[in-house]
Amino acid sequence: MRSFIRHLALIVFVFLGGLSASFAAQPDPDAMRARIEQQWQDMVQRLQLSDEQIAAAKPIVEEHTQARMTILSDFRAGLAPGQKPSRGTLMTLRDQMQASRAAMRADLAPILTPEQLAELDAIQDERRAAMREKIRNGDFNAEP
Repeated sequence: MRSFIRHLALIVFVFLGGLSASFAAQPDPDAMRARIEQQWQDMVQRLQLSDEQIAAAKPIVEEHTQARMTILSDFRAGLAPGQKPSRGTLMTLRDQMQASRAAMRADLAPILTPEQLAELDAIQDERRAAMREKIRNGDFNAEP
């Protein structure tokens, strides 16, 4: 347990080191929209969604994606240029993002099969791992 806490503290420390510059700069809206659309298409393909599932899932995914973008936008707005967020602020951000992902999963559960839910979990795990790797490498602006 102590090792886990040390590892988490190291990740947070590395995250704090370069986060302020990446969050102070506003993302390119066109690039963000393109990345979101690509992630949607990847999800549709990997989950092998039927037309009915696509019609039901797309508004849910869009709603939760918008909610996460609002969370990040509010986070960025609370930082002055060059300001490093506090550990507590980062933990709050993490908690809000996790809650949003959990809510999306719960909303998608009635639409997806158990196998598709398991694959959705794998997709989300991969995205989180990619983000952690970016943080470790100090690359806060590249796409996961």
